[in-house]
This record gives sequence, C-alpha cells and structure tokens, in this order.
Amino acid sequence: MPQRTNEYQRLVKLIHQALAGRTAKVSESVLVKASGIGDVREIDVLVESEIPTYRMKVAIEAKDQKRKLSQTDMDAFIGKYCEGGKLIVDKVVIVCRNGYSKPARRRAKVVGIELVTLTEFNLDELMPFGKPQTFQGMVGPIVERVTVEPPVLGNAILDSKLVCNCHGDDFGSLYSYANFVMTHYCLTNPEVQKKMQEEMSKPGGFCLKVRWPMKQKFVMVYNLTNLERMQIVLPEYLNFHVHAQTMTGPVEFKSYKMSGDTVESRTIDHAVVVLGNHKLELLFPNGLQSEGGYFEFSRCVPCTAQGPEIVLKEQEVHVRNEPPPPPSGAGATADAP
Repeated sequence: MPQRTNEYQRLVKLIHQALAGRTAKVSESVLVKASGIGDVREIDVLVESEIPTYRMKVAIEAKDQKRKLSQTDMDAFIGKYCEGGKLIVDKVVIVCRNGYSKPARRRAKVVGIELVTLTEFNLDELMPFGKPQTFQGMVGPIVERVTVEPPVLGNAILDSKLVCNCHGDDFGSLYSYANFVMTHYCLTNPEVQKKMQEEMSKPGGFCLKVRWPMKQKFVMVYNLTNLERMQIVLPEYLNFHVHAQTMTGPVEFKSYKMSGDTVESRTIDHAVVVLGNHKLELLFPNGLQSEGGYFEFSRCVPCTAQGPEIVLKEQEVHVRNEPPPPPSGAGATADAP
C-alpha cells in the first residue's frame, strides 16, 4: 500500500472499489494541485468514473480516531475543499469510525459534505457456527516486479499503452503485455512447467526471472492519465518475475456497519488471508450473503527467491495470432498488485 496510507484508509478504498465496480478508478493517497495556488494536497481516496461526456471525481477522507469528528476537524476539511485554494472535485465524503459531533454535522450540511460512519462489530454474534479458520489455494502464476529498459518514470506499468509498430496491434498496458508473454511463451516451456510444479509447494514458492527482448518493435505511451507528463518510448527490454505457490494460510474476518444520511445502511465483511509471501483481501459489500465481492491480491514480503533467469531469444512476438495457445490451466493470471 502507499506509504502515506493506513489500514482503515485501505479498508475504505477496498469498500468503494467494490461499490464502484471495475469501470471506476479508485486510488489511495492521491496528490492533487490546489486551485489557483499550485500547492499539492493529499486526498485519502479518490474515485474517478466516466459518464457520457463527463468525468466525475469523488474525494473520500478516511478518519480512524477514537473520538467523534469535531467542528475543528470539519473546518479543516471545509478549508481544504470549499474555500480559496481548494481542491477541485465533484463531491466530498468523510468516512469516520466513531461518528461526528452535532456542530460538525451542521457545518458539513451547510457546505454539502457527505458524512458516513464505518464501525467494526463482533461477527461472532452473527455466525455462532463459527468462521472459516483456514484457506487453502494456489497463488499464481502471476506477473510481478515489471520493469522496462530504458527505465521510465510514473505509473508506466499500468498507466500505459503498448502498440506494435509493425502491425498496429494494441497490447494494452505494459503489465498486460507481460502477462501475454508469460502465458504464451514462458508457461508453454516444458522445463518451466516442470520446475514450477516441483517448487510451488516449497516455502519460497516458484520464481522465474524473465528478460524479454522488445528491440524497439513497440511504441509505448505512458502516463496516459496525466497529459502534462505523458511520454513516448521505444522499449528495448521487458523484465519481470513469474511467481507461483500453493499453501494454506489463516483467515482473519472482520465485519463492519456502514451508514450515513444519504447512504443505505449495510453490513460489510472483510477477510484477509496471508498465503506465504502474498496477501489476499476479500471484500463483501453486502455481508457474506453478497451475490458478488471484490478481491485484491498483493505481495506482503519482498521477493528474495533466487530463481532461474530465462533470457528469451528475439522473435516475432508482436503478432497476437502467432504464439501457440498455452496448455490447459497454464495461463492463469491475476490483477495487478
């Protein structure tokens, strides 16, 4: 998670990602320039969604404190979003663990700031039969630690578009292309398949370091969401790790009540599973009876595996219909961490 975040802010981000759906962009600890003065201010969680002709921005501030949010606290938010040098967004929401004082509520109502309370409660009371204690599963194969040569700045791994300069094929982001290489070239290698099966159950799991020649056959445009910083590069090499691991890990369940003046009251269940070096977070926006949920997958321990390195030979990898399909079950990928 970003260095400026905390567990409560992380939870608020996951909840709003689950409620907003995959079409919305939900980011943590976003630095935004204030209107007119150029100062940079931080927004805990920023939700950006596209509707016909317009782009909507919702700023969400997460406050995890033992007392109610006071009028002084509210005045600070009003100065941040409603007065000179304010941050320009379409809506402001404050999510607080322990509610709000009456003066704070009155001040928020005057300026149109929406107030939401998110409080943890004891899930055991609702699940007398007990909660799941362990989770057994497989992590990966998943692409991690993606870099490109020459090196690029900004969020180029996800915020990018890679296009073949011979055929015009669009491979999406650099991360998407790394998944394409893993699926169609790395995992079709019998030696790689054998080694992965042998090492997946070991404590460190399976790690394959890949160095993939691109030789300026692609045009990569990155920083797409920031026109001022958008750049173009012709990559020489793509580097990434492939990780896979099977394991059993403990499950930590927590349940929350979310409510607000204009928000429908709901129960939200949050499960965290630590599987070896990885963490899986499951978010059920309508409790355990939710028809659907949201999950995020991340590495909680830096990769220290001394796995083999594969340097693939330069070949015509930029035409989608040339590579053979992967064997059944070998092409599993996951969302970017």
